[in-house]
Amino acid sequence: MTYGRDLRALRKRRGLTLREFGRLCGISGDELARYERGEKSPRQENTRKIADALGEPILAIRNGLVWTEDEKETRPEALREGILELMRETFGGLEAGTFQDSLGRIESCYIAGVPPDTFTVYEEDLETLAESIKASAISLAEHMKDVRPEEDIQRELLEGLGTLPPEEDAPGLTDQQWQAIQDLLPPENTGRGRAYKDNRLVLEGILYWMRTGTAWKKLPERYGRFRCVRDRLRLWNETGLWPKVLARMLALNIISEHEIVVDSTTFRK
Repeated sequence: MTYGRDLRALRKRRGLTLREFGRLCGISGDELARYERGEKSPRQENTRKIADALGEPILAIRNGLVWTEDEKETRPEALREGILELMRETFGGLEAGTFQDSLGRIESCYIAGVPPDTFTVYEEDLETLAESIKASAISLAEHMKDVRPEEDIQRELLEGLGTLPPEEDAPGLTDQQWQAIQDLLPPENTGRGRAYKDNRLVLEGILYWMRTGTAWKKLPERYGRFRCVRDRLRLWNETGLWPKVLARMLALNIISEHEIVVDSTTFRK
């Protein structure tokens, strides 16, 4: 295990930022960042300061013996470099810079963007971005393992964000249109068994499905259970009733020919 990686792991285990760590040991954050990136090794004097700040024996700090295998820093250096490259591409530029902290010490930072629209990126910002990316990766991995249809996943995500678009409106039947069609449909109550669901409501649910292209299980609740609506269409189609209803609705300009979608896959959507 490298000195820099181990040093970063122990600092983070103590919950210290580079700036806080620097104040404790009297070494600039820029210098500590170079140690952690493996760009240089600390002198013996600075090693002693780091050991004192962390409360560890100097030999343990120097030899990297204080960290166990499961406490090693898990964030690869490639992640940090990837963040820097992404910021460079997104904002048009990224240059190394320095700033003076409240104690007058010179710290390292980055200047992102193109003048005059630039802003400063501190080491703490990079650490926060790295942690955010790792947390997001877990959520993304769970999403990738989800075998549900993509539209269901998207709807759930939108609901969670509170950005679900309003339910698409599809006009129902006017009273005049319904009066011109209802004689084709069977009675809702034959006097035997359970009464059929309201024919007009079912027909309007079918029309909604035809006009919006939505999946059956996404049929709005105002039309009742989607299985009832879908199964009624199946029944009407199998008994030869549905072609007559379609012909009547076409004649009344309730629907157009391009909206007729009943085929062998209709009842599986």
